[in-house]
Amino acid sequence: MGSFTMTFEVMPGMEVTSFGVTYITADIHLDLSSKWMKKAEIIVVDSTKATLGDQVIDRSIVHTINTIKAVSEAEFRAL
Repeated sequence: MGSFTMTFEVMPGMEVTSFGVTYITADIHLDLSSKWMKKAEIIVVDSTKATLGDQVIDRSIVHTINTIKAVSEAEFRAL
């Protein structure tokens, strides 16, 4: 998990503060007999909120799933 807070001036005298957090989880699937990776899945969730004073002006959640499907060991060695 990671987080951030940024404050920036969009116009003279007008500051916007952005808060965010990122959660990352991963699953790795192995063939236990060969110890060869069959698949890896990484899930990333980013959540942000921007405020102008006490007013929330934007919220967003981005959910990304990255899947890596492995080739066989023989195919990998042939590359």
